[in-house]
Amino acid sequence: MTSLTITPGRASDYEYADDTVVCELAYNLMIAVSSAKILGQLNYGEYSSELLTIGKALAGEIALLLYTGHYVDGLANELSEAINYAWIDTYNDLEFLELLHRAIELKQLIDKNAVSSKHALDLLNLMTRVFGINLSHSGSTLLSKIYRNPEPRLVLQMFCTALVVALGGLSEDGGKVVQN
Repeated sequence: MTSLTITPGRASDYEYADDTVVCELAYNLMIAVSSAKILGQLNYGEYSSELLTIGKALAGEIALLLYTGHYVDGLANELSEAINYAWIDTYNDLEFLELLHRAIELKQLIDKNAVSSKHALDLLNLMTRVFGINLSHSGSTLLSKIYRNPEPRLVLQMFCTALVVALGGLSEDGGKVVQN
């Protein structure tokens, strides 16, 4: 049985921005992803790809601002295998925006020491639905452990990682999403 290894990460170069900045980034990400989907459906793949590149940058910025200071070894790799990358085909603006806002809310509650595992579980369930995360994937031992014990900081870290992975990572060329 694999153990869940959590190592503290270096302190983020960013302090948590005020809610307005993070919410604006979330809204801009939703617009970029939505527009990319529409342009892709209209066979404007070049423009769609450009918007997804912008979306990757926005997702990376959101992940940095919501970063919990924890790193879970192997999480990105498991997520890259468990996420259904066709989630963009069933993408729903309001559901995606709700996911982003719930993550922001979880970060606020963590910062105020007012969070419960219910908040974390709500985010996990919505994230699983939006990104089509398959927990029955044979290699998803870390994901299953997080679901069995939804510690809020780990769930928020899982969200940050899933957000970046679901949009294809941070590489511009669309190469391998994660490297161990």
